[in-house]
Amino acid sequence: MTEEIPESLFQKYHVALVKALYGSSKTSRRSQKGNSNGITEVQSGTLQNANKA
Repeated sequence: MTEEIPESLFQKYHVALVKALYGSSKTSRRSQKGNSNGITEVQSGTLQNANKA
């Protein structure tokens, strides 16, 4: 099953995940007061990155 997935597609999603992880670390540092707000920002960011990829 995994062999049928193109490497380019996997790389695109991998880049989006890496961006989301680095973005989450930055947002968590910025918004230490409200954790719920940080989580929503991370989720919206991951969706945008996935759509762009």
